[in-house]
Amino acid sequence: MKKIPAHINTLITGFFRNQLSQHQLDQLDAWIIASEENELLFEEIVDMGGVPEKKSYNYSWAIAALLILLLALTWLINSLVSTKDQLSSGMVSGFSMDTLSKLKEPALLLNQKEIIFLHQIKKKLSAYPYLELDEAVQKIRILRSAPRQTFLFINPSGSIWNLQLSDNSLVELNADSRICFPSAAHLMPRQLELSGEAFFTVSASQINPFTVKMKDIRVTATGTAFNINTHSTDSTIRTSVFEGKIKIYTSMDSILLSQGMEVIATSSKLVSGEFNTQQITAWRNHQFYFKDTPIREVLEQISHWYGLQIVYNRPVDFHLNALVPFSTPLPDLLLLLEKTGHAQFTLRGDTLIVDPS
Repeated sequence: MKKIPAHINTLITGFFRNQLSQHQLDQLDAWIIASEENELLFEEIVDMGGVPEKKSYNYSWAIAALLILLLALTWLINSLVSTKDQLSSGMVSGFSMDTLSKLKEPALLLNQKEIIFLHQIKKKLSAYPYLELDEAVQKIRILRSAPRQTFLFINPSGSIWNLQLSDNSLVELNADSRICFPSAAHLMPRQLELSGEAFFTVSASQINPFTVKMKDIRVTATGTAFNINTHSTDSTIRTSVFEGKIKIYTSMDSILLSQGMEVIATSSKLVSGEFNTQQITAWRNHQFYFKDTPIREVLEQISHWYGLQIVYNRPVDFHLNALVPFSTPLPDLLLLLEKTGHAQFTLRGDTLIVDPS
């Protein structure tokens, strides 16, 4: 096993403590990409996979590995960067996820305690100089001057928003979705947490893998483009790769995915295959794409865009083929569904009641 130089040990320690400057990150990055052995060694450290078995015991390596492990655990527990379990726990620093999910306009939760609605950013530029808002294309950009914090972006029903992180990675967030992310992603470990659906275009970095966590599943990439959808009727998570490669982990398994492949994941099972590009990307074109889609899945998608609660009085079971723009008024869409002759709908406020015809 190759011995890690003392100055690289120092840089790795600084990385886990979130204390490296951009110059120091570049130094560590240069060491990592200098050889395949370095890349594998650093990946093992980041993934907390433990020390690889060796024929001869190296005490200096063991001490260095133990120090790195302790520092990493400290960081995971105490650092503001960590987004672990914020969405899955249902609470974010005193704000219930139920309360946040009922917001009617896009908002950022800053420093884990301050909510700012996007329309307020332009009015308070002096207070948030590290945020840029382009309402014309519904995009918010996090500048490199952002303080090292964890931000939570809440996107309600009826809108699609784009985030440009400080490392220039892009996140396109579908309706009724939320994402935790590091404000200074160019300097901080790129660990995010998603609830909903998003398309990620990741800036390449060997030193700083891009990880997205959803419940007991996480996706890791160094530079690629992929779509993740946690909106489903059966609690599965669907990840589709458009460029490069990603690795998906559950508590029981892992799999490497390349371009053109997807995985349907639960906490214990991964099922891979090819995907229909038009179906996966339809939402980015502001469309519903239904191809032999079960009605429950149809209504699940509709509920996220229109902000509905679905109530079934009796079971309804049929499949739908249709391409419907998001701009379609809800009454017109419900009329289209009723014309199938399989179901009828009653709308009471934000509740959609479903009965068989």
